[in-house]
Amino acid sequence: MKIKLRTMGVASVALLISLPAMAQVVPGFIVEDYAYVADPVNLTIAPDGVMYTGRDNTGSGGTTGDAVKIHRIGVGGAPVVEYGVAPLSDPDAVLFDAYGWIADTPGSVLVAGAVHGGLPIISHVSGIRPDETIQDIFATTTIVNPNYLMFDGTGRLLIIGDLGDVWQTTGAEPTHLFDMPVPSFATLNANDDVYSAGNDGVIRIYDSFGTLIDDSFVTGLGEGFTNLAFGPGGGVWGTYLYGLKRATGELIRIDDLGNVTVIGTGFDTTTYDMQFGPDGALYATVFGQDKVIRIIPEPATLTLMLIGGLLLHRRR
Repeated sequence: MKIKLRTMGVASVALLISLPAMAQVVPGFIVEDYAYVADPVNLTIAPDGVMYTGRDNTGSGGTTGDAVKIHRIGVGGAPVVEYGVAPLSDPDAVLFDAYGWIADTPGSVLVAGAVHGGLPIISHVSGIRPDETIQDIFATTTIVNPNYLMFDGTGRLLIIGDLGDVWQTTGAEPTHLFDMPVPSFATLNANDDVYSAGNDGVIRIYDSFGTLIDDSFVTGLGEGFTNLAFGPGGGVWGTYLYGLKRATGELIRIDDLGNVTVIGTGFDTTTYDMQFGPDGALYATVFGQDKVIRIIPEPATLTLMLIGGLLLHRRR
């Protein structure tokens, strides 16, 4: 049994216990270990399939504010190496900036974190360039502790703070956009609407201006964080909203009406973030087990989809 003390920022402290894993079961899919990496939290995937993981040093016996390097994971799950010429404080949040929307060099990795241990807390966003040199983009005391980064379709960077506060920037000092009612994880749909999953078991929807448009899109998910990601399209995943409920280890699919279907069980309760890759697979970081897992369709599933597509084509 591996026990890790995971500090979730100044708002709360949670003890995440990684017990011997149950079988991860997603009918029609294969769940496999993809890469082994120390203390992975947030995950970002470049268009070529290279991954970068944020890092929380509490998993290795340190503190949440420790300055450490993030990790780079090569295509296929190896090699796994530390990335950047120098460590950064509390590098939880990472985001690949393919076009240089925020960083001064396309292909940089944005890293957000905070310097803890004193008041006020100084939060930062940095950019690790492809040559691993580091750009200081901005530092601020207005965001308590940034722990999630997202680009919308216009290149605007959204920053989620530890208290559910959402900030926006196109490269200058960030400005406040709106507040989610509880600490939340979030994702964006194709219209740049923000879907947030709170610790109260509710998924809410906000438009791109931060206006609440549905305060109960999904309810009853139970206490505990739920990771969110929209499917990439196509016949395997579609464009449904997917969630992984940490408290129960269930992988869920949510349709446009908010109907929830459990499609997988047995996932570790320390699963932290999940993202779809350019290969159409679903990837997730498992903090308590120091790894990234991958969920891919079984060959029989792909065969049935192919047959179904051919039959549909013939009927037309």
